Amino acid sequence: MNFEKAYIQAGTYLQASEYCLGYEVIHGSEEPNHYIVIIYWTSEQDHLNGFRKSTDFRAFFNLVKPFYNYLEEMKHYKLTNNKWTRK
Repeated sequence: MNFEKAYIQAGTYLQASEYCLGYEVIHGSEEPNHYIVIIYWTSEQDHLNGFRKSTDFRAFFNLVKPFYNYLEEMKHYKLTNNKWTRK
């Protein structure tokens, strides 16, 4: 199964989680084997102590586990007010 198809299925568990506010999967155009996944959590603690300890996490992880060894970075970041989007 390819990454995008796996994440469509895995995303259903993120959507079902009370701790997940949304997510984005961004595909590299110059490097088609590279992806960036951004997951928005209610808080870092809710992610670590809520979602990661839930049955949703186990099902989610089973779907993305084949791609786990290819991760280059998995960290928590905080949004800033420095954002602009053309409308």
